[in-house]
Amino acid sequence: MFKKKLEVFFFNSQIKNLSNIKSSERRGLVDTSLPLFGFPKERISLETQYELFPKATKCTSYKTTTSSGYIYTDSECTPTWFESEESSIVPSLYTLWKCPYLLPIVLSHEGVIEILLQGYKYLNLPGTILPFDERCKKNTIVAIADYKDPLVPIAVGRCLMDLSVVKERGSGVAVQIYHFIDDELFKMVQKTIIKPRSENVSIESPLLPEEENEDLSNKEAGYQKNR
Repeated sequence: MFKKKLEVFFFNSQIKNLSNIKSSERRGLVDTSLPLFGFPKERISLETQYELFPKATKCTSYKTTTSSGYIYTDSECTPTWFESEESSIVPSLYTLWKCPYLLPIVLSHEGVIEILLQGYKYLNLPGTILPFDERCKKNTIVAIADYKDPLVPIAVGRCLMDLSVVKERGSGVAVQIYHFIDDELFKMVQKTIIKPRSENVSIESPLLPEEENEDLSNKEAGYQKNR
């Protein structure tokens, strides 16, 4: 999706046309996005919500020769999410490195990873490693990682088959790739961000115990009152 240069983003290496979204729009993104990834908003702390969708979230439209849509960034213009006519909202690799619990991860081999990072659009089933996460249903957004560094995504895409029921090697296209390291979206970043290592990554679920829901609702009311 972002293999070719974005047509509206670069002018003297600076991003243009970014504008802050309203707080109500940011809350709307939280409300609609979290359930897509299996996280009820009422069980996600406000701190985590702001980590996923920063208070100063910016947005602009984009256009390539094959796709168009919207890109969201933080206050420093680091891309955080994107959406297009091909998909609902999708986290960037930078968001996944901060919040690795968001997506199920499909593992692959180093040689296959090298091909994907050259801009190949599809990950075929023979290039994947079993078993698959039970969340890898057809049309689910998933991350791709090297089995040697299994908790650090290097690409994001959409399942084209129900991988959760695949128990042995076969044929077919497993994942359509939307975004990968060093594509034009990835290179939008204007500061140095070091790719993490799996030994330093925790994929602990951010879900709060259900008894904390009432406290979270009260806290959210306080946050909104003070903004």
